[in-house]
Amino acid sequence: MPGNKYNCSPGPGTPRTRLERLLRERELRKFNKSLNDGDTELSSNDPFSPDSENSTCFNDEESLDSISAGRNSFDGSKQRLLVVANRLPVSAVRRGEDSWHLEISVGGLVSALLGVKEFETRWIGWAGVNVPDEIGQKALTKALAEKRCIPVFLDEEIVHQYYNGYCNNILWPLFHYLGLPQEDRLATTRSFQSQFDAYKKANQMFADVVNQHYEEGDVVWCHDYHLMFLPKCLKERNSKMKVGWFLHTPFPSSEIHRTLPSRSELLRSVLAADLVGFHTYDYARHFVSACTRILGLEGTPEGVEDQGKLTRVAAVMLGVDRLDMIKGIPQKILAFEKFLEENPSWRDKVVLLQIAVPTRTDVPEYQKLTSQVHEIVGRINGRFGTLTADRSLDFHALCALYAVTGAAQSLGAGAILVNPWNITEVASSIGYALNMPADEREKRHHHNFMHVTTHTSQEWAATFGFNATLTEPVDILGRKGSQIKELELKLRPDVQVPLKKLCDDPNTTIVVLSGSDRSIMDDNFGDYNLWLAAENGMFLRVTSGDWMTTMPENLNMDWVDSVKHLWTGPISNASLDVVQGSRSVEVRAVGVTKGAAIDRILGEIVHNKGMKEPIDYVLCIGHFLAKDEDIYTFFEPELPAEAAAPLRPQVPTPARTSVSKLAVSKSASSKSAARFKKQRSMSAIERNTSYPVVAGGLQCSMVPERTSLHEGSSVLDLQGLKERNGISWDSSKMGGKDLLAKAGYGKDVIIGVLDSGVWPESTSFSDEGMEPVPQSWKGICQEGVAFNSSHCNKKIIGARYYVKGFEHIYGKVNASEDYVSPRDMDGHGTHTASTVAGRQVPGVAALGGFAKGTASGGAPMARLAIYKVCWAKPNVTKASGNICPFEDMLKGLDDAIGDGVHVISISIGVDSPLQYEDDVLAIGALNAAKHNIVVVCSAGNRGPTPATLSNTAPWLTTVAASSLDRAFLAPIKLGNGWKIMGQTVSDNKLGNQMYPLIKAEDAVLPHVLQNEKGQCLPNSLDPNMVKGKIVVCWRGTGTRVGKGIEVKRAGGAGFILANSKSNGNELAVDSHLLPATAVTYKDGIKIVEYMNSTQKPMAIINPARTVMHYKPAPFMTAFSARGPNVVDLNILKPDITAPGLNILAAWSEASSPTKLAEDPRRVKYNFESGTSMSCPHVSAAAALIRAIHPKWSFSAIRSAIMTTAQTTNNLGEEITDDSGNAATPFQYGAGHFQPIKAADPGLIYDASFHDYLLYLCSVGQTKLLDRTFKCPEHPPSTVNLNYPSFAIPNLNGTFTIWRTVTNVGRSKSTYLFHSKPPPGVHVKASPNILHFNRLGQKKSFKITVSPADFDSTVPRSNYGFATENHYTVVTIVNIRAIQKLDAQNSK
Repeated sequence: MPGNKYNCSPGPGTPRTRLERLLRERELRKFNKSLNDGDTELSSNDPFSPDSENSTCFNDEESLDSISAGRNSFDGSKQRLLVVANRLPVSAVRRGEDSWHLEISVGGLVSALLGVKEFETRWIGWAGVNVPDEIGQKALTKALAEKRCIPVFLDEEIVHQYYNGYCNNILWPLFHYLGLPQEDRLATTRSFQSQFDAYKKANQMFADVVNQHYEEGDVVWCHDYHLMFLPKCLKERNSKMKVGWFLHTPFPSSEIHRTLPSRSELLRSVLAADLVGFHTYDYARHFVSACTRILGLEGTPEGVEDQGKLTRVAAVMLGVDRLDMIKGIPQKILAFEKFLEENPSWRDKVVLLQIAVPTRTDVPEYQKLTSQVHEIVGRINGRFGTLTADRSLDFHALCALYAVTGAAQSLGAGAILVNPWNITEVASSIGYALNMPADEREKRHHHNFMHVTTHTSQEWAATFGFNATLTEPVDILGRKGSQIKELELKLRPDVQVPLKKLCDDPNTTIVVLSGSDRSIMDDNFGDYNLWLAAENGMFLRVTSGDWMTTMPENLNMDWVDSVKHLWTGPISNASLDVVQGSRSVEVRAVGVTKGAAIDRILGEIVHNKGMKEPIDYVLCIGHFLAKDEDIYTFFEPELPAEAAAPLRPQVPTPARTSVSKLAVSKSASSKSAARFKKQRSMSAIERNTSYPVVAGGLQCSMVPERTSLHEGSSVLDLQGLKERNGISWDSSKMGGKDLLAKAGYGKDVIIGVLDSGVWPESTSFSDEGMEPVPQSWKGICQEGVAFNSSHCNKKIIGARYYVKGFEHIYGKVNASEDYVSPRDMDGHGTHTASTVAGRQVPGVAALGGFAKGTASGGAPMARLAIYKVCWAKPNVTKASGNICPFEDMLKGLDDAIGDGVHVISISIGVDSPLQYEDDVLAIGALNAAKHNIVVVCSAGNRGPTPATLSNTAPWLTTVAASSLDRAFLAPIKLGNGWKIMGQTVSDNKLGNQMYPLIKAEDAVLPHVLQNEKGQCLPNSLDPNMVKGKIVVCWRGTGTRVGKGIEVKRAGGAGFILANSKSNGNELAVDSHLLPATAVTYKDGIKIVEYMNSTQKPMAIINPARTVMHYKPAPFMTAFSARGPNVVDLNILKPDITAPGLNILAAWSEASSPTKLAEDPRRVKYNFESGTSMSCPHVSAAAALIRAIHPKWSFSAIRSAIMTTAQTTNNLGEEITDDSGNAATPFQYGAGHFQPIKAADPGLIYDASFHDYLLYLCSVGQTKLLDRTFKCPEHPPSTVNLNYPSFAIPNLNGTFTIWRTVTNVGRSKSTYLFHSKPPPGVHVKASPNILHFNRLGQKKSFKITVSPADFDSTVPRSNYGFATENHYTVVTIVNIRAIQKLDAQNSK
């Protein structure tokens, strides 16, 4: 509804937006400068000329103020600007006693201020070097003066306490939401005090230098968190001094800032400035909120007011991409890699140029980050050859880059906004951007171009607020100071007559949907016959009736009455959206949009009118905020056979329409309804989703159109098989017949397996000799394609499948790709099910006779309940893995709980860690925890990259993957006599003679890209060069078995598959279709060295043999995902490791051993690798413990498994990674599981369901809580969740936690505390002796960890409680010292 009393006739010169206003102000500055310089005349047609016809709509007062401000800046002599920063823009290197060499530094602030011509700039800061002697100080001062720089000399002790201590150990982590060091509060206060005193002293030293050089009229500009005390120091000396302060990092919310002991002093010190600047509106709002909540001051739209003094607070864009810990650069590059993997057609057409300025190059954390980025870049270049990084830029190119870097939030509609930590989302958005329609690309580009060319770094520096601190601000709406003129909203006269005609048509229903309140709607439309929807659809009425509310019942509106200003405290912690328009700012509850409201509105209209027939025509017209454009999506036709497109922001257009037919209800026209895709509110989802939302009072939002969990190599490489010949269980110290007999072989324990189904005819699922199905079982045997009720038995006691979520995304299942039934066409589900509970089957071997022996699951007499939630990806090979939609997963979990399972095994995960509220497995598993069900999940196969594991919730048991003590050795003999030991399970053999050896890169066809020449990808090899030879291929792009297929196609006699560097010594074996073997990366290099040394390289691959008791074992696999747990750094994940490399288990006879269409072979048992294989090992151990201790809680069972694990291999040494380096708890958690010891752990760490609800209160993820549960005002700290392990992410003082153990061993027993912490770390317990007099008795104790001289090179050690002759209860602690990235461990 356009129209307000400040409108005038629009002309080309009218500044309608903030962008146009900034352009105008810049032209005014240029005009004033040229006027004073006397070298330019005003053009008669200059739109900014006071005499121009186009200037008639300017606010005269505003224009004059701007011109005056500009002239004041150029009245003959430039005003001085004193820039005060922690570091000077030059680096100083001492060449002699009185000689210094200076080099300009690269940085966004430097580039910005070099472009500021209106001021005479002086820099004041620390030179970055210690200069204790007077001669050196004088010489450096003189040298710096030539660069207009003034040094502040700080001694080493001040630098250590002020810069390394308070700035980088306390303020930087706090401002980036990493929190303060976890330590005793009193000790914290004491340790902080000396650093804070040094901080204030350093700031005063900066102030002293400023005061020495200050001249009247100077503007002082202070920078960053290093100098928060400086404005106060300056103002105490000279209250008339104009002081600005800008923060180059985030400013945290008040809840985070209040944890700082010096919180009030710092805030008041900053408020001494005249103007305070931040990168974004959110940071500015956080600052104002902290001032109102902590200091009790008044927040205003302009800033913070204290006893009549106003400190203005502004949000100013400045984007700088340093190679920093929080920039998400590795994730961005990994997303690009994922995009190239999924879009091969783009590999030779697209280049990613990532430029990052090195920072803190002397800090180990940043050195590791740099190394990590280089390694990823190298890998991608090796695979695709399309990534350019780590190149030097000239200084001015860097300045230009900084103008746009990090500006996505400010670019708004022109940018595709993504979460850089979500690799899948970024990869998807890259794909969308590259395939964007031309018209949309042009529109976005125009928006970005206009914004970037206006908001340059020089513009930022020039307009930061120097004028704002000297003159009174005025804006386009006529607002001056704190006076805001309200807009008067009136319906335009030319709209009234046609609207009246439409409203009078009996066959037409008019709905006016607006963000305005009810009174405005009544005033403008009360005389028309139509429907009014006010406040974005929250209130609705027909004009002949009363207002009604359509507000969802669970929508919290308590914040409304308390909102005074958008920048003040009352809304900072509420669940709200702040929506900015071109001339408006709205505050809404999260999820409130016009698109979310239209479903409810139409429902009320249909009900009111008693409509029975479908609505045959809908016209939707409006100029909405971008957030409300989902109203068009509601009416857009749905393409049911296509996957949902990635989310993308819409570029605002002047107006948009949507025309469609709309079904009134499913009963009225189900076919019509199916043709439309709707973005529904939660209430609509609850009504219309294919499955009901999970039961048990847990709240969750489901968006089945877009979200799904993945199974298979595409996400977690969750392919896998379990080795049933007993070897993997022997390696795990299952305890053989003693443990199994004690547990009744798992009899009557029901294990639910969520996966790709089952091949019921496998002998591993025979029910011969089993007792009747337990009476507690409530499940069903669901029939489907090639599966009927007879396929269930006393072993597989139930089976269900869930396909609605899949079909909602992809359409109907292709019958050639999967069975619409519980039957498994892939093999993955059969493999995991037989791993956890397969029967003992003698005489089993893999193809070729490998690993011959008795196949057995971990709990061979346990019952299986199959829940098929994973389906073949359409139109790709089976080797690409399966997809498991959220909707199907959640329903499967819900049914498993209701059916009466005791353990749930889920070899499924996501690409990257999710917040618990967004994690379907966490949501469903919390409900399982409420019913005391153990839920075991895979950690994922995204290793060896850190912080990649999924399934991080503490009520889940998360499993990593390690190796077995078995190998399948196939020696390679080279022509020079060298012998290289490879591994394979290929049943094809070469003759006894030597064969010519050729590198794949030397045998490729001309079209093959440079970076793919060694990969043996499909149709890449030249048969004329390969025929009859052994080909050396490298791992990287493509599948392992696919490389063998290509060598076979080209006529090769065999092939050697060499690991990439990231795969190290991990050798996953495959049933190749030709003679083949796999070798480590180092052995691959050795083979290439031999080939380069001779003109006729020769080799032979000898037949493989099974070797037992292979050493060292176990070691951690390269693919196993790593911690830390980024969702909660105090919860150490993974929890445990188990065998996951080369596991033999049952297989679907509908799938070949390689899953390739070219492979006609069928097998009953097959090898697979992945955390999918390790997960069912631990699930089986949990089932056996459940059989022995049926009254134990799920937490107690997990505790028993973790506290009895081992961290040594069969050499008696610490477990290593795949390359032989010492592994850490981020890889193996508590260690390698030992089920026989877990059955009798002595002590357990127990936790109730209520404890986990309190934990959710502590981490602020309360959406998962039952509505009847109320969080206490002060919930317990997350570190005191009674978990069997814990992590200390930032040890910088005394750290204390509490734990409680329960005696489950011997009734009368005494446990003594022991620890072997890393040197420089002290660990003690109080009490250090625990006496127990009965079973079930609980004892609490306090663990205190404190640092001395922390050495990051020392290997991990342990702490625990032990009796003299029976029990040892070990607890893992992962410690990271401040400024140390290497994890040191204590257990």
